Amino acid sequence: MANGRRGPRERESGVTILRCYEVLGLSPGATLRQVHRAYKKLVLAHHPDRTAGDPRSLALFVEATEAYATLKRALTMGEVVKGAGQCPKCERIAPLFRNFGGQRLCAECLLVQRRKFLPLPTYEQVKCLGVIALQGAALYLTVDSFLTRSLPHCLAALVLLVLSLLVLAYDFWTADVIER
Repeated sequence: MANGRRGPRERESGVTILRCYEVLGLSPGATLRQVHRAYKKLVLAHHPDRTAGDPRSLALFVEATEAYATLKRALTMGEVVKGAGQCPKCERIAPLFRNFGGQRLCAECLLVQRRKFLPLPTYEQVKCLGVIALQGAALYLTVDSFLTRSLPHCLAALVLLVLSLLVLAYDFWTADVIER
């Protein structure tokens, strides 16, 4: 695979779903019936009893059997969805979505791009609470300045508001990519 990552079904057999379609001579999106027919045709042609121990035929027989098992499992469990395509990043067959650049990616690869913001670990949540506290103090001083008509409270509220926005901008620009 391009980046070394594998999907849930690829870990078991080591074969990508796209490769399974190639082995059976089918295009992605074939039905279970078409997969079964292609498998049966290959097995009859390359069965060890018919080929008298030909190592090439035996290898094709084993590869076709593995491809059939992988595709059958994927199709019956709903992993392969009609209208799905191959993700250019991870090479999985999955529903594709467009990112902001117009590139079509699977949901997993698309979320990896946006993982910078999700999920927040504890130390990131503490930073957010600090900003919220500064904004709460600014709101309190703003309301207090209107009720008491106090200019120093109004200026303090303005300073706290600007400070909270600066801290928020700093947290955003220095955020690391958050991995699972």
